[in-house]
Amino acid sequence: MATLIAAVSAYRPRILSARTVGLDAFTASLTRGSLVNLAIARTVFADMCEEMRNALLRGAALQLPGIDRTVNAVRVDGGMRPTVHVDSTPRGTLANPGAIEGAIDQRANNGPRTAATVALPCEALLVNPIEPAFDVDPAA
Repeated sequence: MATLIAAVSAYRPRILSARTVGLDAFTASLTRGSLVNLAIARTVFADMCEEMRNALLRGAALQLPGIDRTVNAVRVDGGMRPTVHVDSTPRGTLANPGAIEGAIDQRANNGPRTAATVALPCEALLVNPIEPAFDVDPAA
């Protein structure tokens, strides 16, 4: 049986060619054409990440121009969690259509919901009814 999440997930737009850039690739890119060697770049970046973590643990807000502003927000349970706000400069640049490389699957299903885009997951659910999220004891 299908779940509603599985049915919607099958027909929603998704990025196909997204990749994660790790520390090695990031620092290699930073050091290309630079006098800074890879080992120093890795160490500085790792130290920066650790200091950002420590500042957030102390309850501080971080403002990194051109990158982000990170603040602690209050959770429902009364604890705190960091919230990241992308800096407006890269956000504005990245918001331009075509600025980000990548392929999107099911692009036609994006935007305002039409009868056709709603029908796709609904038809999948008719073939495979939704599983109950929990067991119901009829004797209870």
